[in-house]
Amino acid sequence: MKNSNGIWRLLATCSALVFACGLASGGQSSGQSRWPVQAKVNAYDVYAFGPYDVLSVSPTYFPDLPLQQGNSRARQKVVPKKSWGIRSNYIGLTTTRLPSSMAAEIEPRNPVFFIDENASTVGFAGRPDGNPAAVRAYVRVLLPSVTAVQSVVLMPPLGGRLPARFIVDVRRWERWERVQPEENGTWTTVYQEEGETPLAQAQAANTAPNVYQREESGGLRGEAEARTRVCAFQPVEAREVWITSPEDLELAEVRVLDTRGRNVASIAAGGTVAVSRRSHLFWFDEDRQRHLWPMTYDLGVKWIRVNYYLTPLIWPYVERARGVYRVDPYTKGILREAARNGVTITLTLGPPDHPLYASAPREVQVKAFTNYVRFMVRQFKDFVSYFEVLNEYYNQDSYGPGKRGPVERAAKEYAQFAMPAMQAIREEANGAKIILCGPCPLAVDWIDAALATGLAPLVDVISWHPYQLTEPPEALDRPRHPWADPGLIRYEDAVRYLRKLAHERGFRGTFQANEAGAYAIHRMRSTALVSAKYMARSVILHSALQVPVFWNETVSLLRPAWQPFFWPGQPDVQPDYSYYVLRTLCTLMDGMETVRKDGVLDVVPASEPEGIEGRLFYDHAGRLLAALWRPIRSGDQSEAVLCDVRVRGFSARRAIGFELFNGEKQELVFQQDRLGVHLGGIMVRDYPLLILLEPRQTGGAPAGPRTASAAQD
Repeated sequence: MKNSNGIWRLLATCSALVFACGLASGGQSSGQSRWPVQAKVNAYDVYAFGPYDVLSVSPTYFPDLPLQQGNSRARQKVVPKKSWGIRSNYIGLTTTRLPSSMAAEIEPRNPVFFIDENASTVGFAGRPDGNPAAVRAYVRVLLPSVTAVQSVVLMPPLGGRLPARFIVDVRRWERWERVQPEENGTWTTVYQEEGETPLAQAQAANTAPNVYQREESGGLRGEAEARTRVCAFQPVEAREVWITSPEDLELAEVRVLDTRGRNVASIAAGGTVAVSRRSHLFWFDEDRQRHLWPMTYDLGVKWIRVNYYLTPLIWPYVERARGVYRVDPYTKGILREAARNGVTITLTLGPPDHPLYASAPREVQVKAFTNYVRFMVRQFKDFVSYFEVLNEYYNQDSYGPGKRGPVERAAKEYAQFAMPAMQAIREEANGAKIILCGPCPLAVDWIDAALATGLAPLVDVISWHPYQLTEPPEALDRPRHPWADPGLIRYEDAVRYLRKLAHERGFRGTFQANEAGAYAIHRMRSTALVSAKYMARSVILHSALQVPVFWNETVSLLRPAWQPFFWPGQPDVQPDYSYYVLRTLCTLMDGMETVRKDGVLDVVPASEPEGIEGRLFYDHAGRLLAALWRPIRSGDQSEAVLCDVRVRGFSARRAIGFELFNGEKQELVFQQDRLGVHLGGIMVRDYPLLILLEPRQTGGAPAGPRTASAAQD
């Protein structure tokens, strides 16, 4: 059979699309979702989420990595649970983008914008993958028929520029089979520019006379048109125009003028366009976004945050005309399905500005925003538990390291929008939770100022965005937290300080770190391996604080991780270390709550100047879960430190160690004595090692009282 692999992949892709359609219609119920199996490796399935291949267990990244000195017991793979099979955890995700049947309406740089005769839109053609010295970006315009053309006009976007180097080629062809050059002719170079000076000679392949001249147009519409390049040449018959450059091509317009000055490239005149590489909002086209969505359930996260930035549910896309609101039923359907699959949803409402109200007085803008909020709550209150009013209204990083921003002014401006919006949420859905907009990073001074405006009684959840740009997760990046006293040096202590301050303001709710991680990967220029280690440490830290942490962007769990928002084209990515580590953590942290009694967990390293970080959790079956790691600045290579571990006041029948990167478990050797459980020779690295202790009797409990959980609703 020819190309059998391609056929089976096509069938798998079709099956995944059927699954996606089932989500929109509500056809899949909780616990029944299943994904196409692309292949089997050592009896383990490989799921096909469209182009993304996901192994049903973690890959063995580091074979034979020891957990305990001298322990040769067999290892087994951890079988991850899906979101609907997990009772609870503190692990969340901000999804890359909400899939939508209206997605094409918000693509920012669609190729059709090259030929739409609208200077306010921008088309984009990216340079393809490959050797930068060899590959070129191109815009290829097909005219409706063979036409005598005499110039090509390139208009830069507002605030942009023309490429310094580009070539304009034309070709005359009439037959569909363009593979016969003797019938359809060859490409002819009619204009070429290198740097600031166009070349004065034609290439040898040219078959028509060429006159190269550079013209700067004047007196045209707008600032962009004032910098338009008119590439004029002797009239030549063409059916196709090809503009190529070693740079990405970002242009407001491409016009091809015939001998009468008519723009024959316009889509209104029958022109069409193709490009070398498209740009998509959040990296991927709508088809790939739909395949990313069900990966949320495969990961096992119990929390998602959606609509924080440029999705079809933000205010400008819901209200297209004043007072007229529309929600895409497909998008609404996938959120309803997420709730049925056991995922708690946060819907962010914003942004605070809308082109329809840009020139309106502030009170009109506030009322219009409140009306949008009220409409959205009515639409989603049946299955959305949390509503966040605006996203990242205050960003301390905008003011530079060590410089305190205008927190009081920003808090008052925020309250102008937030207070009536929160009141509307309370009126429409009294049982819903209202989230104070998360600042970046942990801007305690701004949160305090916002609560002081009178918002405290309306807010159920305080959130923030704890991106670590230069420091490991345990540290407080002090230059980015100018509010912090010199004694605050640890991130956990800063969170506890926020809790105390908020309580003094009358706040009695809970907390969320609802956007974390991905920017740290990008800005620290860390490797994929280091990023996964820091992610695991951050998850354990927040779980111990009983603060749900939302890892930012599904795509940041794929390789290569985290590109700029408008990355040219679709990188060919697949699940990375971070994907499998996070998935394993979601399963192992199922139902775990922090043990709040000091002195239960004792870790003694053989030699470790910086000590060992340890956190202890319990579940309702009486099991204990210890997480141990070295709090050092991670690298791809790091040595293990031998440790003696003791859990006091607990009687265990079995101890199991879990290696996160390999997704493996191994029964550990331990001794039971009058003080509790003792495990010797435990090998602790710069990412969490998890040890599960099963009690001798079902329903056993850790030593001392188990403090009532401050778990999220």
